[in-house]
Amino acid sequence: MDIAFGILQDGTENMGYDKVLYLAISLKTWAFVLCFCYIFIDYKFLRRGMTFSEKERIRREELIEYRNADPLTARPVNMFVTKTALGLLFSIVVTAWVIFFKYLIE
Repeated sequence: MDIAFGILQDGTENMGYDKVLYLAISLKTWAFVLCFCYIFIDYKFLRRGMTFSEKERIRREELIEYRNADPLTARPVNMFVTKTALGLLFSIVVTAWVIFFKYLIE
């Protein structure tokens, strides 16, 4: 982020922080939206499986009769989603390193 902020600051008139602040605020806003998406997914599909305490989780797991049918314990792996997520992660890391070295050499 330091490199991105530096580039944005260099491109701003009088080396101002306007673009840097816009980027930081937009990233924090996106994180805030994702937070509510995680909460929605937790309540809608996982029956609060991500938000209750460990004691509550253990108590609930003891009550489960069919482990493959309950959203708390049945987590089928979707290889398409897994491969897509790993591909995105890899591309983000490679892009970050390429940008880092590009602006390091300049």
